[in-house]
Amino acid sequence: MELKRAQYLTRLLRAFGHPARVRIIDILVAHECNVKTITAAVKLPQPVVSQQLAVLRETGIVEFQRKGNQVIYRVTKRWVKQLSRDLARVPKE
Repeated sequence: MELKRAQYLTRLLRAFGHPARVRIIDILVAHECNVKTITAAVKLPQPVVSQQLAVLRETGIVEFQRKGNQVIYRVTKRWVKQLSRDLARVPKE
């Protein structure tokens, strides 16, 4: 594997390296939603959710679209959806 490819994959895997981001990805794989809905679902303060969404946007895992005064987030990449489903099936310790 080329170094550039390994660096890219490492950056993507780091995005899955925070519990809040894994939970947000799981929610967005199921359906698109706004920050308020995500915040309520993960039971974290809105600034924390926004910070984690920024990381996910920077890596391209999450996309967003403005609808009026709302920002709607979603996961569109098939590999992200598949990885999220596979991680959900990992047995508990």
